[in-house]
Amino acid sequence: MKRGTTAIAVVMALGLGACASKENSGLYDWNGYQGELLAYYKNPQENQAFSEQLYANIELAEQNDRVPPGIYAEYGYVLLQIGKTNEALAYFAKERDRWPESAYLMSKVIDRLGGATASLDENPSTDDTAQTNAAGQ
Repeated sequence: MKRGTTAIAVVMALGLGACASKENSGLYDWNGYQGELLAYYKNPQENQAFSEQLYANIELAEQNDRVPPGIYAEYGYVLLQIGKTNEALAYFAKERDRWPESAYLMSKVIDRLGGATASLDENPSTDDTAQTNAAGQ
């Protein structure tokens, strides 16, 4: 009886040791995202540093095809905050394409930003003239 109990204990210890040895044993590679996000919330003016950390996390996760849901959108939002709208749109599209459940929201964000950037890129006087003509009629 004692021999069987010892064997079971050894097998369980080996099994638990094998599980603990995996560095990223979850479904996704978050790579310290939670701590970085907390630091960013405490010090939001450090958005450039947070942006660089997010990008590094994304690169690591993409190497193993274990990108967590929402991280592309988070990175896109930070890019938008620092004025990189075109890059933000690309990451919103990546989020939409990678995670179908986010497609509705990301499509709305992309449409809204795409419409806003299109009207800014075009001749602004044309848009003003059209609005003035519409208001006058």
